Amino acid sequence: MTNRSVITGTTRINETISCSDRPIQLHQSQLGSLQPLVSIVTVVFNGAKTLEATIQSVAAQTYRNIEFIVIDGGSTDDTCEILAKYNSVIRCWVSERDRGLYDAMNKGLDRCHGEWVLFLGADDTLCTRDTIENVVRQADPTADLVYGDVNMTDGSQFATAFNARLLLRNTIHHQGAFYSKKCFADFRYDTKYRICADYQLNLRLYQQGARGHKLPFPIALCAVGGVSTTPRNRAASIGEMNQIRAGEVHPVMQLAASTTLAVRQYARRVLLWN
Repeated sequence: MTNRSVITGTTRINETISCSDRPIQLHQSQLGSLQPLVSIVTVVFNGAKTLEATIQSVAAQTYRNIEFIVIDGGSTDDTCEILAKYNSVIRCWVSERDRGLYDAMNKGLDRCHGEWVLFLGADDTLCTRDTIENVVRQADPTADLVYGDVNMTDGSQFATAFNARLLLRNTIHHQGAFYSKKCFADFRYDTKYRICADYQLNLRLYQQGARGHKLPFPIALCAVGGVSTTPRNRAASIGEMNQIRAGEVHPVMQLAASTTLAVRQYARRVLLWN
């Protein structure tokens, strides 16, 4: 095992890797050793109040073959001290200035080796100790995207869907989505979008006929109050989604999707009235 910590200007890099560049081995799994590597990427900035719970939820997983990568945007609180505390769990962490959320996510992707990639927020946790093990057990290995619902800390639930509704809005919560590494072979998030760059990926996958597989259990518990929840950012997110759709979806397809959904909603209301 080698351990490297470097501070250069505004950049601090810490990597804990084995000599063969294998992932950190966590708790014993019942699935055996020849199982797909799962990469979990967490992006953080001044997240000392919540980050430790996120790390602990990864460390507690019963599935062994996980690599955990944390990309910090140059925090000025105790984030780096917390990351250093968990060197035995985190395969690689980097602290440096970035150009926003999706730039940091791209940095994480550049360091991933896994067959599956999950983005877990710095104020979010995996629902149970066996969440990753259950994902691996039940996932369709031929799928491009394996996903589940996401529970929110206010008691609500984000119901994910990989279907025509994506033509109108983002129906995949990235804290509940495991992307095959194939999805990122020629894709990185467009950093001109501050809030909704993940929508571009989900929309593109759907239109390309990617294979999705929904799991029957929630993946993560997510904090309410993300970047897109303020009135100003909500308006900005709508603008970004409109811009993404304009570049990815033919207007006829948008019209067809919106009409179909409107008819379904009308039929549902009629049935409720009766």
